[in-house]
Amino acid sequence: MKLRRLQLEQRIKDLEQELEEAKLELERMTTDEDSVITVEMERCANAPETREPRALDPIPPVTKERFIALLEAAKLKFVPATDNEEKMRQFLGFLLPAAGLTLDEGCLEVLKEVWHPRIVHTQPAWLTNDSLPCWYSKVDLSLITDCFPARRYFHGAVALDGKVYCCPWDSNVFIVYDPSGGTLTAHDIAQVTPSRYARFSRMCALDGKLYAAPCVSDVMLIFDPASDSLSGVDIASFSCKGGDKFSGVCGLDGKVYMTPGHGDYLLVYDTQLGTVSGVDVTSVAQGSDKFSGACVCHGKIYGSPCNSDKLLVYDPASGSMSGIDVTGIVIGPSKFFDALSFAGKVYFGPCSADALVIYDPELGELRSMSIKHFCTGSGKFSGICALGGKIYLTPCNAHVVLVYTPEWETFVSIDLSSLFVASVEHLFGACALDGCLYVAGRFESYMLVLGGFDPWERVSKLEAEEATREAQLEARMKCKAASLGLGVSLQHLLKNFVPEALELCPIPCPSFVELVSHYAMGSTGKGKGNICPRDWRPDCSVVDALSRTHSGQATHFLSWCWGYKVHDFHATLQLWSEDHAELKLDGTFIWVCFFCNNQYRILEEQTQTGSDALEETFKTRLLTIGRVLIMLDSALEPYYIKRVWCVYETFMAVSCNVPTEALLPPLGRTQLHEAVRDGMQQVKCAFDAIDVEKAEASHKEDEDHVKHLIKQTSGGFPLVKEKVREHLARLVKQEIGKFLGAG
Repeated sequence: MKLRRLQLEQRIKDLEQELEEAKLELERMTTDEDSVITVEMERCANAPETREPRALDPIPPVTKERFIALLEAAKLKFVPATDNEEKMRQFLGFLLPAAGLTLDEGCLEVLKEVWHPRIVHTQPAWLTNDSLPCWYSKVDLSLITDCFPARRYFHGAVALDGKVYCCPWDSNVFIVYDPSGGTLTAHDIAQVTPSRYARFSRMCALDGKLYAAPCVSDVMLIFDPASDSLSGVDIASFSCKGGDKFSGVCGLDGKVYMTPGHGDYLLVYDTQLGTVSGVDVTSVAQGSDKFSGACVCHGKIYGSPCNSDKLLVYDPASGSMSGIDVTGIVIGPSKFFDALSFAGKVYFGPCSADALVIYDPELGELRSMSIKHFCTGSGKFSGICALGGKIYLTPCNAHVVLVYTPEWETFVSIDLSSLFVASVEHLFGACALDGCLYVAGRFESYMLVLGGFDPWERVSKLEAEEATREAQLEARMKCKAASLGLGVSLQHLLKNFVPEALELCPIPCPSFVELVSHYAMGSTGKGKGNICPRDWRPDCSVVDALSRTHSGQATHFLSWCWGYKVHDFHATLQLWSEDHAELKLDGTFIWVCFFCNNQYRILEEQTQTGSDALEETFKTRLLTIGRVLIMLDSALEPYYIKRVWCVYETFMAVSCNVPTEALLPPLGRTQLHEAVRDGMQQVKCAFDAIDVEKAEASHKEDEDHVKHLIKQTSGGFPLVKEKVREHLARLVKQEIGKFLGAG
């Protein structure tokens, strides 16, 4: 409180000084007739002494330009803004008399035109006073998983009458969770919307009912707890094609308001009349993903800007629509995810923005509180709610819950990294109930519960860090181990990878060597900006940037060459998946160095090499995964055997007795079959060309290190060559056996 008092006292002194400077400025101004700021006393002083007092000359009309000049002259260009007319009149009553002007409606209208929000940037200060709650030494974490339907995901969470409600996201059920009994009820939404896995962005409670804003559906979902029933309202007339129709929802005076994503209308649903209407927002924002959340504050609707450069303000009383520019705080797409009204202010939770933004409607003040100390990158936080006088930001990619205390303007963080691997979009939507936070899982079938906040543990930041350092280190080690064991889903490699790669890479048919700077590193890399769970620095591997549906514990290790073309790589995996119909595309995860190593560290920073801890890493990885896929470009003249990495990987697999399987592209398989028909000589000689001593790697340091390890093996280069030659020949014979058996 002492710190805050000092801040306020300093602010008063600054304002008093500005006022004195403004008065001096006004006194020095000339008496030019075109000036709005002509002071009658100066005119009287220049008149003859015998002149009788007369009425003031008519005041020229107050134009917008003259009023701006007045503000600049008074050094009040950045005065706090407000749409409260009474406060405007108070301000004019202070300013105009000093300039020899009288208050009239013209002044008021001009003021409304030129009034701008004041933008304040603040770096949060750590409070170290032991009397203040500045860090959490303990927070209870739990996951509700058992009662959630498998692979059913949820987006918004709302608390009402002692229960928590979750609207579906890629799910066909609406969830009601009762914390008192730990029971969960799932309501089928098929009766309301024809889409089997409909997506709803957020929910609000109004007059005892729940309303969910549709993302891809043309139906607004309504749940009535009293009758335990679902219903829907068709909103197609004010919707748009495709997804991201509406992204925010709030309720006021018997009406539900939904802010548009791709659409052009703020949707208004009258719960009493059952009517749907729309208010055009194109005067404020155009394009896609305009807004991403909504809340009510002082009788007005506020929409948090996503791609829009303005936050949306709608006044239901007057039907007026306006926008407040936020480019002084943040620019670019995906600025904020959600909005919260708390204690007369509006809070916007950051997505790509690097600050929590607070808007004070009374002062018209935009305040930004930097969060760079806690997290960077995109998709930081997806939920925002209030509990116990504090604002909670729940994570999407951030892996921490941020707790903001408005009274002291400070943040503290709750580390969740022990619960998650570094994949995106874990959670979405949060609510508070009975002293706990409930957060819905967007790509996970669970609900996260955080409790134990009350009473607050009053410990210093230093003490808390000391007490939790060991636990944090253990959690980070677990995250690192989990990340290193991740593989890319076969489904992603077959369905998503090639289109993504071709979109990012300007080369029509690139090899992986040509693709890496566009896809796995650089400004367009998949992991750009995401925190790496292996070293907790920005920029991660591709696999760490993929969603949980596209990454998982590796089931296969791929030995291959970066010189392969993307299309050949895809065709080879496609043929392999067709040969193994028993494989589940979303349950097969392949460890591929291109995707799973952090290329930002290896290639861009060169702070690591691919051969770091090679023996230990490969043995552990091969034994853990337990199956190796050897991708050959050809069985007759394989490029594979010219790469020292590939030779070493095959040798290690043989030495560790790990099962292997050869993969060939369609053309390579056809060539092999033709060679069999023509005789076996070419096939028999294919792997005689292995020359381990001449095999190469892209980086000389890696090549030297791998060859050094080979020299240290019992038997050296000759033994490695013989083992690899025999093993590859055996795998090719197995492929020939399949061909002959099929014939």
